[in-house]
Amino acid sequence: MTITATHYARALGEFAGDAASFDRAVGDLETFAGILEREPAIAAFFSRSGVSSAQREQVIRGVVQDRVSTHAFAVIRMLVTRRALSLLRAIISSARERGGVVHAMVTSAIPLRTEQQERIVTQLREQLGGEVRAEFTEDRAIIGGLRVLINDSRLWDGTVAGRFRRIRRHLALHTR
Repeated sequence: MTITATHYARALGEFAGDAASFDRAVGDLETFAGILEREPAIAAFFSRSGVSSAQREQVIRGVVQDRVSTHAFAVIRMLVTRRALSLLRAIISSARERGGVVHAMVTSAIPLRTEQQERIVTQLREQLGGEVRAEFTEDRAIIGGLRVLINDSRLWDGTVAGRFRRIRRHLALHTR
């Protein structure tokens, strides 16, 4: 996590004021990050060197102004103006930690039953402290086990595929 991202997250918290406004702004930043991921042409536009500030402003307004809170819009506008969109995910992660809510993306090879999901959330809550919001996905490529991405910044990989990768890396380093 960068110091700059932490500063942006802190500023967002101060600007938003109450917890509900802060949570909405963070959610709106996540929405914008999703737009950039689904529409790489928009992200490429913002990173182009020949684009004027007025053009950037116009695109920002067209893409998000009516879809996000004023707090999130101010952060997005600042990041675009300063050509710092690469910090967006780190800011979201830092903001989540600041808000005391941990977001966990839990991936398993097969769908988990409700009681398994609840047990995982309970264990994450105990280890991380605070509220945990978890999303559960499946990816057969991991073969077995779990992969947990915490706040888009920390990865816990307890998958069979991850173990195989670590073994291959170890063997490659030590069998030369």
